[in-house]
Amino acid sequence: MEPRVPIVREKPLRTWLWPTLLVFGFVVGVALVVMMMVSSADFGDEPARVTPTPGSCHPFCTNTGAPPAP
Repeated sequence: MEPRVPIVREKPLRTWLWPTLLVFGFVVGVALVVMMMVSSADFGDEPARVTPTPGSCHPFCTNTGAPPAP
């Protein structure tokens, strides 16, 4: 007489599949929303306004013109 060995049904190893797909879908969805928000944003492509400051620019002058006449 052969010994009886009980057959145990094992859980499939795909228990990680649905959580991984859900996380991946969430990340892709957030990335799409961020891309849509950024694509319609106005970044102010106009040139920046330079406010003239009163007084001399002595230590910070970048214009290398002729020195003033004595």
